[in-house]
Amino acid sequence: MNAEQVSADLQSDWNSQGAEVFDFAILDTIEPSDDPQYDPSEDLEVLEQLWLEQLKPFGEGGFMTDTDARSSLKSVVEDLRAEGDELYQLLEEMDTGFWTQVSTFKDWTVWDVVAHLHLSDHMALTSLRSSDDFKTLMRDMGKSGSMRAYTNAWLTENGHSINGPELLIRWRTMFQQLCEALAAADPDERFAWAGPGMKARMFATARQMETWAHGWEIYDLMKVKRRHSDRLQNIVTIGVRTFGWSFSNRKLPVPEPAPYVELTAPSGKLWTFNDQDENNCVRGTAVDFCQVVTQVRNVADTQLQVSGDTANGWMAIAQCFAGPPEDPPAPGCIALLLASCATQPEPDSTEDTSTGLAATDGVTAPLLEGIGPLQFPISTSVPLAQAYFNQALTLSFGFNHAEAVRSFKEAARQDATCGICWAGAALALGPNINAPMSEDAVAPAWQAIQQAIALRAFETPREQAYIDAIATRYSEDGGDRKALDIIYAGSMSGLVEQYPDDLNARALRAEALMDLMPWAYWNDDGSAASQNTNILVEDLETVMAADPQHPGALHLYIHVMERFEPQRAVAAADRLGGLVPVAGHLVHMPSHIYLRVGRYSDAVDANAEAAEADEDYIAQCNAQGLYPAAYYPHNIHFLWYSAMMEGRKTLSISSALKLAERVPLDMARQMGALQSYVAVPVYTYVRFGMWDEVLALPDAPEGLPFSQAMLHYGRGLAYAAKGDVQRAQAELDTLSNMATSEPVQSLNMRMPGVNEPLMGIASSLVTARIARAGNDSYVELAALEKAVALQDSLPYTEPPHWHYPVRQTLGEAQLRAGHYADAAITFAEDLQHFPKNPWSLYGSELAQNGLGEATDDVKQQRIHAWRNADIDPAVSW
Repeated sequence: MNAEQVSADLQSDWNSQGAEVFDFAILDTIEPSDDPQYDPSEDLEVLEQLWLEQLKPFGEGGFMTDTDARSSLKSVVEDLRAEGDELYQLLEEMDTGFWTQVSTFKDWTVWDVVAHLHLSDHMALTSLRSSDDFKTLMRDMGKSGSMRAYTNAWLTENGHSINGPELLIRWRTMFQQLCEALAAADPDERFAWAGPGMKARMFATARQMETWAHGWEIYDLMKVKRRHSDRLQNIVTIGVRTFGWSFSNRKLPVPEPAPYVELTAPSGKLWTFNDQDENNCVRGTAVDFCQVVTQVRNVADTQLQVSGDTANGWMAIAQCFAGPPEDPPAPGCIALLLASCATQPEPDSTEDTSTGLAATDGVTAPLLEGIGPLQFPISTSVPLAQAYFNQALTLSFGFNHAEAVRSFKEAARQDATCGICWAGAALALGPNINAPMSEDAVAPAWQAIQQAIALRAFETPREQAYIDAIATRYSEDGGDRKALDIIYAGSMSGLVEQYPDDLNARALRAEALMDLMPWAYWNDDGSAASQNTNILVEDLETVMAADPQHPGALHLYIHVMERFEPQRAVAAADRLGGLVPVAGHLVHMPSHIYLRVGRYSDAVDANAEAAEADEDYIAQCNAQGLYPAAYYPHNIHFLWYSAMMEGRKTLSISSALKLAERVPLDMARQMGALQSYVAVPVYTYVRFGMWDEVLALPDAPEGLPFSQAMLHYGRGLAYAAKGDVQRAQAELDTLSNMATSEPVQSLNMRMPGVNEPLMGIASSLVTARIARAGNDSYVELAALEKAVALQDSLPYTEPPHWHYPVRQTLGEAQLRAGHYADAAITFAEDLQHFPKNPWSLYGSELAQNGLGEATDDVKQQRIHAWRNADIDPAVSW
């Protein structure tokens, strides 16, 4: 109900019932200020919000009905009771000696914390029972000099403070009495307090807030994971509504407007407050926010994302409790406490005998700088566990799965009860669009998910839902991989339905659907391969709309759109490039779009930066496995291809030699796709017509048949170009024999069905070059048309399977034959496949000139496209 409606209803009651039915009272006052510029309106607004929270002037007749008030009070009292019950269960299991452990809060011991809560509950209970007795209690406390002095005297018997277990019993008994008294209280009655009086509902909320906040001192000391529920909404609401109080309590002007607050609840729901403003906002988990406004944590020790001067100023001094201004703990002091009281075993002894799976396999994962903004709030009280979890998920979205597993395990080591950390490790061990699940990963994935299931009881309902979904992805023996992938995708759909606002769930659902049809999301005519394509596209676009900097969604969206609609992903590519500078593959990914839209220079830059990032990461982390063997060389491969498209001969050659040197030959013998990397020096010298350099290359290392075949391809072209047709024919014969040989036919070239077309293209190009040497343009053109058709038959990938667009060579041959119209068509077709291709732009210019057509437009495009080249414009070799 808005203010206008309330006023109208009150006016109606006044008119119909008369003034005698209305009561007026002064709820609060503001002390006058000596500052002549002081404006009380801001403080009045703060007080209004606080009193609205207490009075709840809604409902029938302008006020909350008795039934609504009673129901609301009962709900908050149950939240308070649950808060106290959890703290009591923790304290009940604590060793006697732990009561004297010192916390970071004012050097209080655990005994001091519980004694303070006990006295505060005693004060509240006394107020509920008798206002006169409460006044007497407050007077006696004032005489003692301080609340702490009174507490110590109150809990002293026979000259000694009562011990911890006895204090626990007393606190528990009185706490239960307080809850009963609050539940039975008149919701409309105001009860005295040290500050302004409060109604029972506000009393209960205040007691919940203090119990929760002081409980952290004990959880931190014991390094025990704290479970959370959506009852935190009571504390969140107070925290948001005391925005102005945090400033006015310090005699500071209250800035306007109040920041936009967007918090993820423990259940996964999204709670939002105030008008949305990206330049003045606080985002993160409800837990982190409550820790800051209750001054349990310094904002620097949380994962909150704070934007704008007002929001940053608020989070630095936020205070949702009454009393004089207090300062939050210093940054880092909680981490120091957790480190000093850690009871976890050393990394090399963290093996769980129930699963045989070590938390870090004896190696502590590094916490990387520049890991980006991705947040996946988990219910941990250990900041490092949260940081490692966020890092691990980012790395998983960046396809560095081995490092992701290490980071997930390190998160589990930091928090021994983190079930979802183990579920993350299992997730990262699964298949992805670039690689099926290996047999070696079956047992570790199964063990990890079993560990997650064993810790499931410690998790929130949302985390349990993630564990349950990921568990459907695996079986102990590996099972039917295809069937398990389908089941897992269905489970992720169920998770999205349960938590529709969980952006990470949507991104992971999209990836699960992509894994069902890797690189085959569209039919050859550009239509969706299945309804799953439409679902995953909607998921990714939904995530990016809500979080434009979600690295997982940006990465996957690029892959989905690059083949048929790359323009739709240009904005995503531009955002992703600098988002996670430590993750080389994510730095590289924009080039998949840049290459498709003709931004070859940007593709070069992206891959140069990606290679540098990966080189630094590999050196520092001593990375092993697929990522340094395949993903890192992929950056150099992409850089090399993009540089060749720009006509950057020097950079192309240096990149080719570097790539060939970096390929692990043992792995290349098993993976045919890596053998194409070994062949890039041949491709480069061919591309730039460097025939002597081709002929100077040694044979490929033993066991690399594809690399050797490409050497024969290069030699055949070189001999033909130099007029030695006999030797060129010998190379072609060898190449043709190798094409049908078992070593080449059985190669795993990453995608099925590419071996034969690749060998066919190579043979056709050598045939065409030999025909050219014999001035047989008919055979030359026929061979080149065959090569073009074979290239068009290759499945999509980036960079393309063949090292350059063959239409360039066909168009060049047509120009030499005087077939200008055919050449114009050929180059136009090539520019459809490779927009702004400098080589084909030059070919189009020559064809139009041959036809007597105006060439100004294409000439300007050609000049711009060749701006970075270090060779003269050319069409082909």
